[in-house]
Amino acid sequence: MKRVLISCMLVLVLACAAAAADYAVDVVVVGAGGAGLSAAVAAADNGASVIVIEKMPFAGGNTTLSTGSIYAGGAARSLEAGFYYPPSEFANVIMTTSEGTCNERLARFVASESGLTVNWLAGLGVQFRPVAAPGAVHSTIPDGSGIIKPLLEACKERGVEVMLNTRGVELLV
Repeated sequence: MKRVLISCMLVLVLACAAAAADYAVDVVVVGAGGAGLSAAVAAADNGASVIVIEKMPFAGGNTTLSTGSIYAGGAARSLEAGFYYPPSEFANVIMTTSEGTCNERLARFVASESGLTVNWLAGLGVQFRPVAAPGAVHSTIPDGSGIIKPLLEACKERGVEVMLNTRGVELLV
């Protein structure tokens, strides 16, 4: 898989509780939920200098409010449990459920990458409930909050600064 990271030098003016500051980094991630922290880890793994800003006093966003269920086809943990669920079947379910309103190419792409995403999260230390039946659901322990702690630890290990109580007010490119 070819990995491409488009980096631009960004200077972000931050409005912090204490004072405004200037940072020069390759990537600024806005939001420290599951998606934002995942993006930060992936960018750091590809050699970028990264900061994450989060307006709330804690990380997690909507991920912490979720059940932590991730729908995925082709995850290694399903195969190990004897319940392999092919990404192509998952893509067909997405398209059928959407009743023809989704972008088929995008649905197939999401389905093809979904198992790899679960494998990646497991590799970072996210704990999942045992796979008990065929299908696409992978549930984290105890819930969506079980995704955030390993992602925060992965950010820390990679030198990604996560700035809480920080909202971006202006982006200068």
